[in-house]
Amino acid sequence: MVGGQVLDIQAENKDIDLPTLQNIHKHKTGMLIRAAVRMGAIAAGAQDRQLDDLTSYSEDVGLAFQIADDVLNVTGTREELGKNPNTDAERGKKTYPTFYGAEGARKLADDCVARAIARLSSFGQAADPLRELARYITSRKN
Repeated sequence: MVGGQVLDIQAENKDIDLPTLQNIHKHKTGMLIRAAVRMGAIAAGAQDRQLDDLTSYSEDVGLAFQIADDVLNVTGTREELGKNPNTDAERGKKTYPTFYGAEGARKLADDCVARAIARLSSFGQAADPLRELARYITSRKN
């Protein structure tokens, strides 16, 4: 996660491409979410296939979180965010809305959530809290 933050800071005021942005986002909050989900799965005795499904779930959720964060930075208000909006643009950061527009980025985040939820199909109702967490990521206002 720290490495992702370093990459993020180094990319400020640079004309990065989409694969670079994807790499940055993969290594930010997504890694923290991935570690938390994998540790929980391992502690619960997940089998290899379950661990793979949960790892993929966490990666999709992590990307959705980062994209949603980018969208909120563009569309949110100071009151909602608890900080000034548009700070990414002010720092010269390329974000998902830069490449896709706010609505396109929002759709991409929704697609990540749908993919994440689909990865939980073999877990039945036991995975409902993870499904709700995934849905929350793109509905949050801050």
